[in-house]
Amino acid sequence: ELNRRCMDPNIAKIAVRMALSLNRLDDGQMLLKSIYEYDECAAGALEAELLLKRGDKRKALDVACDCYDEGPETGMALGMCLLETGNYRDASSYLRKTRASLIEAGCLFRMDELLMMESKAALGQDRILEARKMLEAASEITLNDSRRAMIAPSLAAMDARIRRLYSS
Repeated sequence: ELNRRCMDPNIAKIAVRMALSLNRLDDGQMLLKSIYEYDECAAGALEAELLLKRGDKRKALDVACDCYDEGPETGMALGMCLLETGNYRDASSYLRKTRASLIEAGCLFRMDELLMMESKAALGQDRILEARKMLEAASEITLNDSRRAMIAPSLAAMDARIRRLYSS
């Protein structure tokens, strides 16, 4: 509602993020137009995330590839799409680049999500120790208690898997 009154593209980006979090995908889609007018790459990254939430992985990947500009927003969207389409190696590469650019910029926004995705990509490549390390880092830096609670069972499962691997 706030964005409809002032049409600020930065507020629109925040509103789309909120719509994604609340699973209000139609609202998020509606707000993309004002973002596209201002920043096509950011709008494309958000559109790719909306498409993923709708389950349209192939189209999301196409949009993410088209909008990729080596920035953190588009890198995260592309890494997320590659991850969801099972391309773990390329997902790892884009997510790692994105993490480096976020660290270089001194920005931790969504770093916990990024580390969780990196963990999933590492796990998809059977790099369990790396996956555990990324997931533990995500748990340590997140300010979201529900996300931390969601991570805990995954860490426990990885620990059990690691113990089995090393006890064999």
